[in-house]
Amino acid sequence: SWSSNLPSKLHGLLNGRYANRGQRNAPPTFLAYNHEEYIIKFADGKWYTLGSLCQDASSLANVSVAALGPNRSYLLADHKGNWRSFNIPEGMTRSLKYYKHQVVVEASLGAKGAYFLLFDDGNMCWGGVHPSLNAKLKNPQCDVKYVSLSQSNSNYYLEYTDGSCYYLASAGLTNHIEATGEMDPFDIGFSQDSISSHFSCGTSLEETADGLADGQISAFEDIEAIRVVYVLKTARWHALDNRRLMAFRMAELESVPVIKMGNATGTLAMRICSFDDWGDDVYVRGWDDDIEDEDSEDSEDSDEYWQDDY
Repeated sequence: SWSSNLPSKLHGLLNGRYANRGQRNAPPTFLAYNHEEYIIKFADGKWYTLGSLCQDASSLANVSVAALGPNRSYLLADHKGNWRSFNIPEGMTRSLKYYKHQVVVEASLGAKGAYFLLFDDGNMCWGGVHPSLNAKLKNPQCDVKYVSLSQSNSNYYLEYTDGSCYYLASAGLTNHIEATGEMDPFDIGFSQDSISSHFSCGTSLEETADGLADGQISAFEDIEAIRVVYVLKTARWHALDNRRLMAFRMAELESVPVIKMGNATGTLAMRICSFDDWGDDVYVRGWDDDIEDEDSEDSEDSDEYWQDDY
């Protein structure tokens, strides 16, 4: 399992049960939380709650679904079709009443009134979600298994019953899902002979490197992993995201997340092998006032931005 930035009391509960080697503790079977409340159930049947939802949770026969959202909103449901809620979107309430004879099997509450409901007969209801998620729910490739909505923005995670998934997520979560390992940035070569001194969002390489060096920016939590390809002739991995690699090197980081894409072929491999130093270094345009910076030369470099909210 993987987690980050959990509320302190919830982290203490999970960490305490995990770290107590003197007793055998059942693993959690479901968990829902916001900044002030949480509900967690373990495989041995024990469950814990914190916050105003405690009374509603105890009034249900056996909580099987829990969704906690912003502004202390929550939905709790049991396997008999009963549910309790507080401050949920009107559309969610209408859906629950319309499908009153069905059992809620999955639910999620998101930012700005977003919600998702899945019932035991396969019917789904949702509202206020990101356009890309709305499109995938309207035309699912197969049955939907699970949807999780962010409580602070329009990010989401969607999983189908065949195991495939789609998501719009923070850099930290994206790295956890996609990164295949870590590498020393100085062991990674460039795939271009020149790059811009700024990311397309306007942030400079120097600003990014300074933030990485002083700990204000995390290569694992704030910046998406760089994609790398292997070139047989150079016998090394080369970055497809060259500006990110340069920022990591400037910050003198020793380890960064990477996504290994396999062997480079065709014109990409030929271009890298044509460099005098085989991509060991790169020229940064814009650091020399006498040379005009042409962003068009970065057409194959995907470093449009490194941070979602920039």
